[in-house]
Amino acid sequence: VSHLITKLQGRLGKQPAIDRVRDALAALLEASGAVMTVDEAAAALVAARGSSAEGDEALRRARAIVRAAWEVERTHWEAEPAASDGSEDTRKTRFTISRSGNRILLTLTGVPDAADWAAKLGVQADELAEADPLLPPASVAARLRAAAPPPAGLAIDDTRLIRLAAAASRKAAVSSKQELYPRGMSATRAIRLAQGALVSRQTITPDEIREVIRSRYPEACPLPDQAALGLLLTETGCEFDWLPDEGCFKNRVKFTYTVTTGSRMPTRLPTDPGLAAPATAAAPSASPATPPRSSDQLSPAGLEARQFDTQLSRAAKGGQFVAILAPPKLYDAAADELANRYGVATIDVEAQMLAAMQRLARDNQVPWDVVVASDDPASGRKWENLCRMAKQAGDILKQALLTERRPLLLIRAAILARYDLMDVLTSLAQSSGTRGGVPGVWLLVPGGDAPRLDGRLVSLEGTGQKAVVPLGWIKNLHRGTPPEPTPA
Repeated sequence: VSHLITKLQGRLGKQPAIDRVRDALAALLEASGAVMTVDEAAAALVAARGSSAEGDEALRRARAIVRAAWEVERTHWEAEPAASDGSEDTRKTRFTISRSGNRILLTLTGVPDAADWAAKLGVQADELAEADPLLPPASVAARLRAAAPPPAGLAIDDTRLIRLAAAASRKAAVSSKQELYPRGMSATRAIRLAQGALVSRQTITPDEIREVIRSRYPEACPLPDQAALGLLLTETGCEFDWLPDEGCFKNRVKFTYTVTTGSRMPTRLPTDPGLAAPATAAAPSASPATPPRSSDQLSPAGLEARQFDTQLSRAAKGGQFVAILAPPKLYDAAADELANRYGVATIDVEAQMLAAMQRLARDNQVPWDVVVASDDPASGRKWENLCRMAKQAGDILKQALLTERRPLLLIRAAILARYDLMDVLTSLAQSSGTRGGVPGVWLLVPGGDAPRLDGRLVSLEGTGQKAVVPLGWIKNLHRGTPPEPTPA
């Protein structure tokens, strides 16, 4: 058997195509942090060179070619004569293969610790993938570097680091936003995480829902059929009705404007990119002519509205940060009522962020269509450059808002989660009600369970920092005022 293997290696070593594959693998490893799984290498070969087969068969063949290239690489230098002038023999293979658990790794021979490092990354990735909520990419990269520092002299960017860790793990996968999540993640959790992208649609078909989930979490559990999918949507707080004649789900919310999900960047921006007028403020409304009803005169809905009103009144007096949840159908009305009743200055976070980013693009002579085209985590360095621009815009916005001396109501803030800028919100929340800080910061979030921005959980210090807008408060039931028409 060994004779036949040696003979086969000799034949493969004479094929120029195998030599080109060896060179390609060495170059891939140089560009990929000195280590790749065989599956990654096979996928890269198929992407670069194509295949006469498709799908899993193409990858199976590519894996066999990678193995053949390694066998030739391993034995090729042994057949070459050593130096005859007495100098040191520096011949060596450029890459080698090793096993880590159920993963087979290709590593550069010049980085002897690469395989052990990748194995440590895989273990850490499995732990990070279980986090709830999912950790932002910057936190993932920082924890990976702390737990498994790269070998000396090895430079690797965050995007590659996260993907390598997932590839070397047993059960971690990478989302389109560079988060780590568990392979086989439940359909319920996948829908909950992608809720913002779903509820922003007026109508959506089951196939479109599947595409949203598949594009974000490709290794999550498949979604069920239409009937069970409708139940999942309801369970996760997405208010859709099934229209059998049209074959789609229809959102019960009728938007007067879109509550942003942060999932994509608009192609048009405000004409003025400055931050000169970041807020719209309304004076507190006068007390209703009709005096508040006593508690024994209130309906259960009226009592709920009064409790909500009392909570916000205390928060306003103490300058407390509050994440206020409103069902999407009440979001517009809630924003208006909060501004009218409490005199908060309304800040459209998305509009301000995009205005600042447009100004940065102009200052750096970057066409806006180039910026918009980069709004895809799969675009690699373009996405990283866009995130850096967003970070600059976030710093500009944060500094402007920290100097405000009016209580603030933040709306449409999911863009902060989109570009991993939740620290902007944290800084504002910590400043709320402090000496010399912002008099108060409230965040209005679409939803009815936990406060999330584009699937990212908003950090709260206690239950007092969370409030849910009741319909009775919108209708003013706690004050005995005739009900307003319910928002459509």
